[in-house]
Amino acid sequence: MIDRSDLETDLDEYGRVGYGRLARYSPIVLVVIMVAAIAFIALNQRDKQTTTREIIGKPAPNLTFTSFDGSTTTELASMRGSVVVLNFWASWCEPCRTEMPAFEAVHQSAGSDIRIIGVNIKNDRVENATQLLAETGVTYQIARDDGGANPLYGPIETALGTGGSYPVTVVIRPDGVIDKVTVGPMSEDQIRDAVEKAQS
Repeated sequence: MIDRSDLETDLDEYGRVGYGRLARYSPIVLVVIMVAAIAFIALNQRDKQTTTREIIGKPAPNLTFTSFDGSTTTELASMRGSVVVLNFWASWCEPCRTEMPAFEAVHQSAGSDIRIIGVNIKNDRVENATQLLAETGVTYQIARDDGGANPLYGPIETALGTGGSYPVTVVIRPDGVIDKVTVGPMSEDQIRDAVEKAQS
């Protein structure tokens, strides 16, 4: 026959039966881990937002855009004199898919002084991105932000400090200065307004 007092002593000493003597501290450890994770995410997001704000009004870095199929490259410097709109997107980003027709509409009516470039992020599967492009049928320039040492962000995102939230749109004035950064989807009217402001 089991002595109940012995069982209670075991529970006091070791925690719940079958979980070991440190089991009573599990909830505390879980709370500490959760708080640390939330703090880490918040600090990283704050740094990312600060970086994004800081690039507005500054010259865009020397960027190279590699076509989606990898066959050609284009230098940002060669587009001086035009408004350049960089739209960072991923196939798994539903707002990215939603705003693509708006960028296509602006592209279709734009003159040679407006360049729209859809930048597919490094952290996306090529086959999924290819399928999305086929489904949307966009005709503006598409670049793949691949390469670089960072496992998540390609060299374009790294240079601009815009990675982490999608979609992101960066508008660059004809003189090469960054005029606007928008985090989140844009409507056709918002894109046109941003382009007109960058031209003025």
